[in-house]
Amino acid sequence: MHRIPILRILFFLSIACDALNFFMQKLFGGTDFVIVGLKGAILVVLMMSIRRGLSYLYICTFTFLAFVRIALNLIRCCDVYDTDFVILFRFLLMLTFVMAFREASNDELRKIIRGAFWVLLIQSAVVVVAFVFGVHFFDAYEFRAGYKGLFVHINDEAFMMAGGLLLALQRAHELRDRSWAFCGLALLLAMMIMGLGSRTALLGAAIAPMLYLCAVYLRRPTLVPAKLFLGIIIIGIGFGLAVVAFWQTIQESIISQLLQVYAQSGSVVNAVTTGRDVYIGYLLKDMVSVPQVALGAFVSKSNLSSQMIESDIFDIWFRFGAVGLVLFSGLIVAFYGNSLRRGNSSLWAFLILLILIGGMTGHVLISSQNSTWVAFFLCYFHRFGTAVVISRARATPTLEEQSNCCKT
Repeated sequence: MHRIPILRILFFLSIACDALNFFMQKLFGGTDFVIVGLKGAILVVLMMSIRRGLSYLYICTFTFLAFVRIALNLIRCCDVYDTDFVILFRFLLMLTFVMAFREASNDELRKIIRGAFWVLLIQSAVVVVAFVFGVHFFDAYEFRAGYKGLFVHINDEAFMMAGGLLLALQRAHELRDRSWAFCGLALLLAMMIMGLGSRTALLGAAIAPMLYLCAVYLRRPTLVPAKLFLGIIIIGIGFGLAVVAFWQTIQESIISQLLQVYAQSGSVVNAVTTGRDVYIGYLLKDMVSVPQVALGAFVSKSNLSSQMIESDIFDIWFRFGAVGLVLFSGLIVAFYGNSLRRGNSSLWAFLILLILIGGMTGHVLISSQNSTWVAFFLCYFHRFGTAVVISRARATPTLEEQSNCCKT
């Protein structure tokens, strides 16, 4: 009797819900049914499919921390914000997918990889076709340039595609897989098009290839440094030519916004972070007691706790406290520390990408859409990343060998 592939079904069902969310918002202006109804059902079924008791302990701990903070806010000012529950839901969805992927077999993961290939390729094709034919249905912004694909939020899409680009580069390089090489080129082109209106997409398109080049150099110390620098220079020249070709559009959509914010605030940091530093500063000033630091920010005098900071590190801290931030960091170390210590440079590259984009623009760990992708990428690079090879005599291990040595 065949076992029902629950994780695979829920993974692609979640992606389908995100696409449905986009079309419903564009056509009808409503998304509550998709997010609350379908995604909520996915979370419940996913939790029921988990077999390890420790996974439930992690999930319950973060839920408890969130509700302690909500209860303290309620006692203090008799008010509760919807954003508290939205962030909790998104974080739990990501956390539960991480737990579920830990229990997935390598065979199940390979089948998900094949499906993820088509999702990433179709996503890239939609962006490119929308740009070539000027399909305004897929405009990223109403008054700015750039196009997006099948999902609502362009920042969420940008991280998904940047992670996909790392995956495509690794499989094309390690397995000599031409289909993934083509997918990688499509992703890079689509991200450059998205970058006409999105700094996150530009950032992902620039740093993902460089991170992979560094990962290749780390696991092959015998590689001539000149080749590494040559690769970085080639990427830099290609990226620079693309920026020059679309300079006017980038200037009108991205640089003008930066200059406008700078003119209003007089702060370079404020312009680069698009005001996130102001939110962070207000909340830090309001965190004056040990319970607030440990359990999360209470209601701010400026009412900022009703909003997302859009910087994942601070969003986790302000909603789950320093306790939650330390617990989540410990979870990453506990689950993937062995792989990182063995020198899994691909996993290191992905974690750096996650920290950079999540810290600067958010929508990575606190994202309904990226909840599935973060868990998938973490599991993939943990299982199939390639370790650092120090010995000249030993050949680079295959993906299968690395899977066996890093699996926990």
